[in-house]
Amino acid sequence: MRAIVGLLLTIVTLSAHALSLADLSNKDAVSGLKEALSQGANKAVSDLGRNDGFLANPRVVIPLPNGVEKAESL
Repeated sequence: MRAIVGLLLTIVTLSAHALSLADLSNKDAVSGLKEALSQGANKAVSDLGRNDGFLANPRVVIPLPNGVEKAESL
């Protein structure tokens, strides 16, 4: 999410310097989007890949189905 915001801020900053979106080439736009997605994926992996990264984060944890909750303590 931060990467997308950063990309949008970059685009706004470029337009503030008398450039328009038309001045942004397709290659530059694709490159920027790929970089934003790459940074976002790396951030997600680093945050969620540590101990309890999924279990301690209520936004991404997938709860056990009702019938399996009894076995959770095992």
